[in-house]
Amino acid sequence: MSFLRCLAVACFCLLAPLSCLGAVPPYMQLIGAPGAAPLLAGTCDSNAPPPVVRFDADLGPADTYRYSTAVVTPYFFDDEGEFNVIWNQDATLFISPFMPSTGAQALAVLPLVSPANWYAALGRVPEHTEIALRVAVYDAGGKAVAASRISWDCSTGTILSREHRGNALGSSTFALPVVEYYNATLDHYFMTADIAEVVKLDTGALVGWQRTGAVLTAYMSWSDGTNPVCRFYIPPPLGDSHFYSASPAECAEVRARFPLLFYEASDVFAVALPDAAGACPAGMMAVFRLWNGRADSNHRYTTDPLQKAAMQGIGYVAEGYGPAAVAFCTLPR
Repeated sequence: MSFLRCLAVACFCLLAPLSCLGAVPPYMQLIGAPGAAPLLAGTCDSNAPPPVVRFDADLGPADTYRYSTAVVTPYFFDDEGEFNVIWNQDATLFISPFMPSTGAQALAVLPLVSPANWYAALGRVPEHTEIALRVAVYDAGGKAVAASRISWDCSTGTILSREHRGNALGSSTFALPVVEYYNATLDHYFMTADIAEVVKLDTGALVGWQRTGAVLTAYMSWSDGTNPVCRFYIPPPLGDSHFYSASPAECAEVRARFPLLFYEASDVFAVALPDAAGACPAGMMAVFRLWNGRADSNHRYTTDPLQKAAMQGIGYVAEGYGPAAVAFCTLPR
């Protein structure tokens, strides 16, 4: 774990101590959770392509650890033996051979065989069957040390559950909490992943700010599949607040159109962008950006559609891609 992440997580833990524990190498974490963007719809039969499932992992030095995937339906838990780490299934559709370790990866695509392999003996399963994908990490002696599992509705792709066990418990070693604050006097919202700012806000050095309890989970730095997030400071005559964007084009446009704004950084953290229709990559959470539309310009960022609707109800304007106005996409918490 990096020094930066240690500090950030330590401050985050002032509010949420149960969230302090992070994943410990070697581990793999499948990315997805209820409420996140769905996986591929229509994976109930052998004609379907495999869904795109992404993962974060730190498997240590090459060839030290191995992992294996399994597709099952349904599943149940067994408290005996090492099933407190991996799962005991009553209908295993497919289990892969051991795969060699691949070091540290963020938002990588998990290699999966097609459903033709899953359903070789069945052909298909009934519509809306819950399918579970499990990935387990094993040490050189064959002992399971980490496991991660997500399940989804095979008809719609809707993610139904997620759970990590063993070394995979806790947040990814690549993740960074982005904490939201509110100033009632200004009626302004602010979010930050910067440790110095978090300390000042939490200790009252910056007067008037309180945590709202909302936290986004971003990546510390950009990699394939993510974009760096730029940050602007809007000076007092225009708002005395901050603006974030994960779009390189929008960052450049804001610099060109609003020279009075102070361009603070090009990469405060990293997230994924939705497509033009506002759809996030499978397993990731949509983040909505809402502008207060006032002379004292201020933005709020939320993953909660109900909170988005409530803000729009008091005059905030949604800004983003597609009909839902999605600004960017983050890891599920």
